[in-house]
Amino acid sequence: MSDAETVVRDLQPRLWRLGMALGADSSTAEDLAQQVLIRLLTGRRIVLRTADPWPYARRSLINAYVSHWRKQNRESPYGLSVEREAEGSLEDVVVQRAQISTLLSRLPPRQRALIVLRFYEGLTDPEIAQVMRKPRSSVSSDLTRALQTMRNANQQSEDEAVVDRG
Repeated sequence: MSDAETVVRDLQPRLWRLGMALGADSSTAEDLAQQVLIRLLTGRRIVLRTADPWPYARRSLINAYVSHWRKQNRESPYGLSVEREAEGSLEDVVVQRAQISTLLSRLPPRQRALIVLRFYEGLTDPEIAQVMRKPRSSVSSDLTRALQTMRNANQQSEDEAVVDRG
């Protein structure tokens, strides 16, 4: 098996999962992953020779996702694939993932990318700053703002649910 085949085999599932976590549906996540892999194989062979092409591929997928979102000019209502297991029954896990997905879909794509890189990919602020090509202080404040937006939206949803039941 060639180096290129090995890189594709290793990166494709990771890129697809990242696309899903960003809010793309399964087919869009697969399309974005394929776009990134094609770019890597056709024009960026030097990246394939590096010890770890994942940071470049991850950044490329985020850029492709933001471009796709801009072209669609709409928020994506699709699900979030989270690998970590939540505690509780299967029903609780499904409800929790649906709530996270809804909250993420309300964020602008760059804030959504920050949340996904922090909590799904487990990156630190300096690593996110490098991936997103932003100052570290900007990453911290943007993450804080995104989390506050999600908290406010969650609180609003809970308040509406109480009113509907009342």
